[in-house]
Amino acid sequence: MTHCYHFPVKGTYYYSADIAFKQQLLTIGRTLYLHREPDNAHDRHALQIWTHPNAQGYLIGYVPRQLAKQWQPLFALQDQALKPQNIALPVQLSLALAKGKQVRLECEIALSLGWLKHLQLLSWTHWLRQQHAVKWWLNHPRKHNRPH
Repeated sequence: MTHCYHFPVKGTYYYSADIAFKQQLLTIGRTLYLHREPDNAHDRHALQIWTHPNAQGYLIGYVPRQLAKQWQPLFALQDQALKPQNIALPVQLSLALAKGKQVRLECEIALSLGWLKHLQLLSWTHWLRQQHAVKWWLNHPRKHNRPH
């Protein structure tokens, strides 16, 4: 059975998410693409998120490392038919908020997994989304009108 998993995009501040947002390339429902970055010095399982399938356009950010490691087998299945540098997995943008250079994005991916892997991934994605949301709101508090 196929399930959709929502996950936050990490590192948007350091890449081109703000530029892509201003150019209206980050609208809800837009397809973005996951690309492996095996030469990443910090995480050999790193998965980049790009606006175009051929890793051109804008680098938006990364899949959280807890999920990227689990999703490497998805690429291994496709490696048999394609060269690794040509592989891109599509994801859908499900949340896009911006305040200056700060951009909060969430994507969703549809996967067919066994029930145990499904529960594990569901709990990871839920926890990561909550952590990401709390950090966003702590950095961008709402201004309340208080009587003087």
